[in-house]
Amino acid sequence: MVIGVISPILVLMIISKGISLGSVGYIMAMLSAFVVIFEIPSGILSDRFGRKAVYLISLLFFLVSFSIILIGQGLLAIGIGFCLFGLGRAFSSGSIESDFIDLYLADHGKDNLHKIILGMNIGETIGLALGALLGGFMPSLWSALFPGDNIYNGNIFIQIVLVIVLFILTGFAHTERSAVKHESLGSFLHDSISLIKANKVIKLLLAGILVWGFSFNAIEIYWQPQLKDILGSEKQTWLFGALNSGYFLMSVIGALAVGSFISLTKLSQFSAIGILKIALGVTIVVLAFQGRFIGFSILFLLVMGFNGMLGVPESTVFNIEIPADKRSSLLSLSSLAMQVGGIVASVFFSLVIARTTIAIVWAVAGTAFGFSSILYFHLDRHAKGRLSR
Repeated sequence: MVIGVISPILVLMIISKGISLGSVGYIMAMLSAFVVIFEIPSGILSDRFGRKAVYLISLLFFLVSFSIILIGQGLLAIGIGFCLFGLGRAFSSGSIESDFIDLYLADHGKDNLHKIILGMNIGETIGLALGALLGGFMPSLWSALFPGDNIYNGNIFIQIVLVIVLFILTGFAHTERSAVKHESLGSFLHDSISLIKANKVIKLLLAGILVWGFSFNAIEIYWQPQLKDILGSEKQTWLFGALNSGYFLMSVIGALAVGSFISLTKLSQFSAIGILKIALGVTIVVLAFQGRFIGFSILFLLVMGFNGMLGVPESTVFNIEIPADKRSSLLSLSSLAMQVGGIVASVFFSLVIARTTIAIVWAVAGTAFGFSSILYFHLDRHAKGRLSR
């Protein structure tokens, strides 16, 4: 819910703090860079001090970050705020969730593990959706209560309050058991690189994840400015919140629907991913040239639905291919590949946005999505070849 409150107006808020649209990508690149740099070291710190302690540290980073963003203005202050936000993201990544899973395994065993994972995913999505709805209405309420103040400061203030509540609840209510030991950074890199070199499937799947990070970043950064241009103003912020809430809900619907899609079409996992990549890419290209709110909303939600559908088979084929003793390392590496793709996109699109339009940027992103389907059709042929041997 903390992230959901700011998500429907994130880019608009950054722009309101004196940042140009062309520089928004640099801010997002700094955030992603700090996540990439500190995600693995934060796991090592979890070994030394425990997951609960590291999660509490992440909340402190969030608190300082949001406070700086609340009072800050200009590239330097907002840049520092988002770097600290990235630190918080890195330190919170999987820390408390992993502990909940360990607690569940200790008490209930692994047979019903999918129940806690599904429950956590649904709970997270509902929290994001509710936060997005609240975040959409908050600017109007804040401007009525505090005329003349930045209309997005209310969203940041709510984030600060929620972080303080989380800190108190975690500090007093959550009991940590034994922590899982992570491998050292050197071991992580050596084992991961060796496995990737030896496994063509993992190599191509990581390439696909990197393309996803590159392409989807363009949607996440520019959908709010594009919608603002379509509406003609940013006064109807509740529409941003409603659409962002629908974003999260469509992702869940897509994840629930993909099983039926694969069963009905009799497709292999790789072929299903390839077709969905094409469908997603085409939808993004069509979305790019929508000039009316209704058309934009329908296609935007379709994009999120297709994206939700992709998550399940991609995660399935990736986890099937990973050796059990290397699962943690490779899942961390897949997260890093996605972040690196996002960083490249943030910098690249920031350089080109001043010379072109958001529509062209999205057309490029959609085309990249579509062409990435080649990887998965190739993997499908590779998998069939392995079976025939």
